Amino acid sequence: MSSTTEQATFQLAGKTPVSTSMLPMVMYDSVNSVITVEVMVAQAPKVNSITISVPPVTIPTGKWEVKWELMVSTPGLEAGFAEPGIKLGVLPSGVTLTAGPSGSKILWTAWFTNVVKTVDSLDYEIDIASTSGVGLHKAKSVTRRDTTIVVVKDPKDPPG
Repeated sequence: MSSTTEQATFQLAGKTPVSTSMLPMVMYDSVNSVITVEVMVAQAPKVNSITISVPPVTIPTGKWEVKWELMVSTPGLEAGFAEPGIKLGVLPSGVTLTAGPSGSKILWTAWFTNVVKTVDSLDYEIDIASTSGVGLHKAKSVTRRDTTIVVVKDPKDPPG
């Protein structure tokens, strides 16, 4: 496994990114075994629903901390993880959850150990609570997004 660390600038919930066309990213820090997933929440003008964008996530062989960081890209939109935040589906054979998921309004974390022999996947849900509008016209809602994590055997591992 590579020992390269990818660096990126993060935007916390409630902050507005510089670019309105910003796409969420996933970052792998193989030195510290941390995967950071940006969860982008946006709302088009004059639309009551929000859009939740999440990049594809792959967990390589080993013990990994996965962090989901919430980013809001629409000015005036208030959003945060709603309980249960990150809800994991059934873990595939060879994947164990060692801690979590747990978190706050802007960050959820889970720790996985991956020893799969072949490619498999793990379904999970993200719940986001949002408030848009001003004054008496504020609207609150909770939106759920179904997504998937792929678990893989490290290609540098010996055949097993």
